[in-house]
Amino acid sequence: MHIGSIFQKLSETANPHACTVLEMLAEVIEIKDTDLLPLELEGLANKHPDMREEHAMALLSLRGDVNKSQAKEIIGQTKLANIDSDREEVESRDVEGGYFSEIHFPSGGRFG
Repeated sequence: MHIGSIFQKLSETANPHACTVLEMLAEVIEIKDTDLLPLELEGLANKHPDMREEHAMALLSLRGDVNKSQAKEIIGQTKLANIDSDREEVESRDVEGGYFSEIHFPSGGRFG
């Protein structure tokens, strides 16, 4: 069963955008060809401008086949690496109602 249809069945008022972000997250986790990960992350970041490098690190850590240094290399191939270095740019990416802006990591946390 497609994940979107599961959420539609769970609630008549299901937000279709929530289903879309979950599908995109699942794609990053499930994709077999790791060479395509930068492209997938870039697409996710373009659709969800409040996504940051630490979100991508956490997501890649769920895969099990990408270690921390590989994750940093993959993220380095995307615009996420450049955005996080500019605090003003990061703050401008916080979108009201954005999914990722609601997810915070402690400083010096596991993915930093």
